[in-house]
Amino acid sequence: MTVTDKSPKRFRFTLVAKLQNYALDIIENLYRANEVFVKAGDREKAQQRIDFQHQALTELKLLGYRQL
Repeated sequence: MTVTDKSPKRFRFTLVAKLQNYALDIIENLYRANEVFVKAGDREKAQQRIDFQHQALTELKLLGYRQL
């Protein structure tokens, strides 16, 4: 990341902290999604699992955007 190499040290640490937080949020949401056991026909649990997966995907997109 050449942009951060030329940036002030304070900015670099702030950026890295945000990237780490996004990564941790992604992992957390994936773990939460995997902990939801979906039985056949249980739409509520299926929707809960999908919601966690969508949150993880959104965080992943934000992480990709921030790292540019």
